Amino acid sequence: MDYIEYKIGSGDYTKYVSSITLVREGLTKITYRAVDKAGNKEPEKHFNVLVDNTPPSTKITPSAALVVHENTNYATKNLTYSITAQDNMAGVQDIKISINGSELKVYDGKPIQLEKAGVNTIKFSATDKSGNTSTDSVLAVTVDQEKPLVELFGSALVTVKDRIFVKSGNAFTIKASDTLSGIKQIFYKIDSGEWKSYADPVSVEAQGNHTIEAKSVDSVGNESEVKKIAFIVDTTPPETKIQKVDNKPSSPAPAAKPASSSASPSTEN
Repeated sequence: MDYIEYKIGSGDYTKYVSSITLVREGLTKITYRAVDKAGNKEPEKHFNVLVDNTPPSTKITPSAALVVHENTNYATKNLTYSITAQDNMAGVQDIKISINGSELKVYDGKPIQLEKAGVNTIKFSATDKSGNTSTDSVLAVTVDQEKPLVELFGSALVTVKDRIFVKSGNAFTIKASDTLSGIKQIFYKIDSGEWKSYADPVSVEAQGNHTIEAKSVDSVGNESEVKKIAFIVDTTPPETKIQKVDNKPSSPAPAAKPASSSASPSTEN
C-alpha cells in the first residue's frame, strides 16, 4: 500500500495524513480507499458520521400558571412542575435536576411538587447522546401558604349595652393586605345573602338586626379569616311629648294661732 485517501461528502479525494476533524453539524459521509504503489485503488468504502455539537433544549412547565407579583413567582404547594428536553440530533440521554440545592439526580419524569413554604429553586439540565450538556436553568418559586388579612370598619357605630347601633346613611369599609402574592379580591355579604365582590363602601338601610361579613383572597387562592359585625339599624327618631303644667299660685297657708296662757291668778293672804 502506498497511501490512503478520503473525501468528505462530494468533495475531492485527499491523502490521509492525520485525524479528520468535522466541523459542520449534521450527517456527513466519509468515503475512503487505499492505493498501492502500482496505482491500484481499493473499492470505495463509506462511513457515515452524525456531527452533533448542539446541546438539548430544556423546558419546565407548571401544572397551572404561576402568579407573578413584583417580579417574583408565586404558587401554592399543590402546583406541580414537569421538565422536558428536546434534541434534534443524537437525542436526549437524560435530564438532571436539583431541588433547593440538593445533589443533582436523574429526573424520573414524574411531576415535581414543592411543599416547603417560602422560596424554592428547581435547577435542571439535559445531556444528549453525543455528550453535549445544556447550561443549567433555574426556576425560583415562592410557595405562598400565608392567609391574607382583612379588616372591617363601620361609620358612626354606637355601642349601647353590648349592642351596636348604626343610623341611616351608614357605611362599612373593608381593607385587605397580603405580604406575598398580593390581594386578588375582597368579598362581603349581608345577613344570609351570597358573597359579593367588594369595591365601594357598603350601606345597610333596612331597619332592624343585621350582620355584615368580610373576607379576602390572595392571588394564589389563600383565604383570610372572616370578619363579622352584628349591628342594629335604627332609623326611628326619638319621640318627645309636651305636657300642660298648671301655673295657678297655690293658696297661702293659714296664719298660726297665738298660744293661750293656762296659769291661774295668785291669791294674797
